[in-house]
Amino acid sequence: MQITARDANDADLSEIVRLYEDFAMEQSSLRPLWRESEGVADPAGESIASLIDAGSVTVGTIDDSILGFLISGQRTLIDGEDRVGVIRYIYTEPGARGVGLADEMFGYAVGKLLTSGVELFDAIVSPGHREAKNFYEAHGFSARSIVMHSSDPVSE
Repeated sequence: MQITARDANDADLSEIVRLYEDFAMEQSSLRPLWRESEGVADPAGESIASLIDAGSVTVGTIDDSILGFLISGQRTLIDGEDRVGVIRYIYTEPGARGVGLADEMFGYAVGKLLTSGVELFDAIVSPGHREAKNFYEAHGFSARSIVMHSSDPVSE
């Protein structure tokens, strides 16, 4: 079994969109508003194509079949100088979990970010997604904030 990670290209788009839809369903089962608050803008194919063009999408393969994807990016801290690498999404098909595919994609994406000068990293994890939390903790991450959300804030 050969596990690899690489930058996504235009030919990968349909497979990444298929995986993204599976990912979105998984996330929405944990957080019903996930697609609206955390997902890519609709239509997903166009948003993902833009992310591929920007070099933000990594695919993970097993024996040349795409079975996972990772979307990363950068943001700047308030000081305007420190850049933070952000692992926005990481997903592998359930049957491809536990064999190192996510580790391969993670290492590839982090390596690219480090090469671009990033020294700080964030990873986005949905509350209740213990598997993802464990993955990031195994890579040295720890929780530092909780994002609260409301679609209908009420004042007292």
